[in-house]
Amino acid sequence: MQHIVALVGDGNTYLQTPRDSANFPIEIVRFGEDYRITSVVAGLENALGGRVLKVHETPISRAAELILPLASQDENPPLAQAFVEDALTTGATLHGLTITPDRNSARYTLADDSGREFSIEVQAVPLGTGVTPIRSIQAAAPLPRES
Repeated sequence: MQHIVALVGDGNTYLQTPRDSANFPIEIVRFGEDYRITSVVAGLENALGGRVLKVHETPISRAAELILPLASQDENPPLAQAFVEDALTTGATLHGLTITPDRNSARYTLADDSGREFSIEVQAVPLGTGVTPIRSIQAAAPLPRES
């Protein structure tokens, strides 16, 4: 349904999704060709700054390709990319695209700066629950953000 609405090509036309879209307590942002974890909640601090390799079993580049057509086709590139970044942490979207088997949980495979791979499991934040994000990425130099 969301894909059909996106084909209208009007940035002001959108599908109002349910408020409970199973949001995960992490944020992912694209830096160049990489997607990285930029915000987490307590208990997931080891993921901060991690390069996202896969969502469940889907390579991150393929997940982004599957999500992009859901953004309005006339949307400007930075807003379309923001839509992709947001959808990468929305359980309802990931499950609807069959990227994850369950809308309320997801596994992300990450790599740290040394290349060591590890996975994190996240659960959707219940609707109305407040969470305090942790956003400090410790890096020697700022990561360039390119579109």
